[in-house]
Order: sequence, then C-alpha cells, then structure tokens
Amino acid sequence: MPMSFAWFVAIYRHLVDGTYPSGCTDANEKRRIKYQAKTYLVDGDRLLEMGTGREVVHEGNAVEIIRMVHGEGHLGVVNTVKKMLLGYVCTEAREIVAEVVKTCETCQFRARVDRSRHNPGYIVKTPRHPFFMVGCDAVGPLTQTARGNKYILVATDYLTRWPMALAVPEINAVTTQKFLYNEIVAQYGVPNYLLTDRGSNFVATLVHEFLAKIGCKHITTTSWRPNCNGACERLNQTLCRTIAKLARDEDKIHQWDNYIASALLA
Repeated sequence: MPMSFAWFVAIYRHLVDGTYPSGCTDANEKRRIKYQAKTYLVDGDRLLEMGTGREVVHEGNAVEIIRMVHGEGHLGVVNTVKKMLLGYVCTEAREIVAEVVKTCETCQFRARVDRSRHNPGYIVKTPRHPFFMVGCDAVGPLTQTARGNKYILVATDYLTRWPMALAVPEINAVTTQKFLYNEIVAQYGVPNYLLTDRGSNFVATLVHEFLAKIGCKHITTTSWRPNCNGACERLNQTLCRTIAKLARDEDKIHQWDNYIASALLA
C-alpha cells in the first residue's frame, strides 16, 4: 500500500522544521522518522525521493495520481504500474491500479470484446466396448456422379476405428436418419453416444427424435472446433484421398461413389 498520510506528514514536518508529531514520545519511532527523512527532499507540499526525484505517493493522493497516470494512455494494469513507478514512489500499488483500470469508463468503451464461445462441456467415458461412441460427419459437395451423389456421410467407431460411409445426393435430415439407421444401428446396434458437429442435418428434429427413440445420447462439438471429432475428421481425409487415387482416371471421376467400399477396406 502507499505510504500512510500520517507517516507522510511526520516526515514532511521533520524535514521542514525538525519537529516530531505531537504526542510522539517513543525514541525508536523518532529515530525511524529521522532516518527515513534523510532519503527525501521537500518540494512545496510534496516529498521527493533523493537521488531519483520521484514524488512520494501517500494514501491521500494515490487514487488521484494513479488515475492521472492511467489517463495519459489508458494502458493496462501492468503497464500503468510500470509507467507510474518511473515518476512516483508507491509500494504495492498494483491493487489500486487494478481497481482504477477496472472502473475506467474509457477503457470499458474501448476494451476488446471477448468473442470466445462458452458451451457446456460433456464428460464422455473412455469407450468400454465397440460402438460405445460413434462419430459422424458429412463430406461434400463433391463432383456429382452418374447416380446423382454429391456427398458422403461418414461414421467411425471411437474404440475400434471401424469406418462406415455412404454416398448420398443431398445432406438433409432424411438422408442422415436413414444413414444412422441402415449403416450403424441395423448393422451394429445402438451406440451409447453419437458425436457430430452442429450441421443442420444432425441437429434436425427428425434426427433428434430418432436418437431419443432408440436411446442414443447425441453430443455436438463446439462451433469452429472440428478437432473435437478428430477420429471422424481423420477418416474424412483418408477416405477422400483413397477414393481420389482409386478414381484417378478422368473417365472415372464421375464414378467415385463406386469406390467407397474399396476405400473403406483399404
């Protein structure tokens, strides 16, 4: 904290006329006043630190001086403290500076807005058996095939990494619900958890009601954080790269959906 006002007055008066505070009979306290007074100079109604010329701040003027220093550039707490200590003597001023910066109206108007998203977290247990948790995602649009397919719905089991994929003409709630039932539930049973992004096809009412009916808990990733569903994102890359290699001839570009099964087995 800054120097107490009473102690400031005691040192100031001793430097001006050599006296001590009225009622001060303690020899040790007088010795302390005399000793500390040797490190300061009087300048009008101020005390200056000998050698540096820095003004001594006391509890009576600390807030006023800190506001003045902060107002010169509206710096943050750390930089305001650094700037203040260049011209003033004030021990442990950080707490007062922090309060001044926090209540500064100009800083509140011009401060950066925290744009981070805060979504509820989910603690999912480590998969204890196959298809405990399945990740699902969509790829596309791709080159339209002769069958009219432009997208791929993909899924992977988070324990075994078993891949599943299906070419579809559109990404919507209907194709997504059919994929979940035909390619996952009908083949391997109902997973405990389904992890997807926030795509409109995954959060649609039809899909939500379907998952609730079969008893599968739906978990969505945080927006703009695809790595939350990393296993599925990795499958997307591997699957697309493998399909592209298998259909590398230009004549087969429009037949890429014929190579999904081969790519899954690769």
